[in-house]
Amino acid sequence: MINDLKIEPTKLAAILTILIMMGLCPSSAKALDHHSNSDKEKEIARQWLEKNYTKTAAKPLMQALLSQYFHPSSTLLPFSSNESAPIKGRIILSLMILQCENYSQLSYCKDAALENDLVRLNPENLFPYLLQFNHHVTTGDMSRALISLKKGLIATEVNDYYFDKVWYLRTELTTLGIQRKGANLLAEEFSGLGLDKIYNKIMPTCTENSKTSTEWASVCLKISDRLEAGTTFISNVVGAALRRDTLKAVSADEIKINAALTRRKFYNTFREEARLKLPTWDDPAQKPDSYYQNAVTFGELRAIQIMLDEASVLQLNK
Repeated sequence: MINDLKIEPTKLAAILTILIMMGLCPSSAKALDHHSNSDKEKEIARQWLEKNYTKTAAKPLMQALLSQYFHPSSTLLPFSSNESAPIKGRIILSLMILQCENYSQLSYCKDAALENDLVRLNPENLFPYLLQFNHHVTTGDMSRALISLKKGLIATEVNDYYFDKVWYLRTELTTLGIQRKGANLLAEEFSGLGLDKIYNKIMPTCTENSKTSTEWASVCLKISDRLEAGTTFISNVVGAALRRDTLKAVSADEIKINAALTRRKFYNTFREEARLKLPTWDDPAQKPDSYYQNAVTFGELRAIQIMLDEASVLQLNK
């Protein structure tokens, strides 16, 4: 399961160097060689960011995204209260929910109120139901956990807001003077926080409960199809892995099991092809604007495939 949920992180050192290079650190840091990643430079950048991020980000969503990074245990409630745009408000709610995974002492983490609010605000999206499911699993209420999944089957999309956050941050960071490469690095770093927490309960819970309940097995297999159609690569992978593990737990049908195994292996093959042919796979600083636009519109898998197709055309024309 660890391999199924693996996320390839952006190195913080590169991000801090970008900030120094873009002039977001004090004047004494501007002249520092941007190729150097010394501990001193990183510390200067880190300290400046922690001290000044509220001054450079007056908008509630921007403040919430940076706060979760620099001060992860601090309340996000003021940002939620001050955000009037519905879509941005939903993103802040999701940040608060993910924050509760590590800081349950916060006042808004005592029950499932945040999850229930997000379901109400975004009922056509499976993501809020999955967060609601996670809450009930954490509290040991498996009956309500199953109900959340069943209700989530009405959803017509699976959007964990990752690329909404990335797109928003790239725009806002650009206004601060950070050019495309730096904006890419920062946006992916900040937006990816907590992404794995969204999906880390669905597989073990479904596998275990499906062994003794046909209802659980049926619902989990349907959820696997939904997740595989999600907007992020991690959602796609988890969906395929969930189908594989659920079928292995409940079925003796070798054809179905082998088909599920083949489907899961497809993502490994796809990942390796992308890593081989696209330098941008491991270096988000190089990703073009078109990639992020396609990811928002079509999802990450399709956006990567478009880049692979373009790379193949370029290779043929050489």
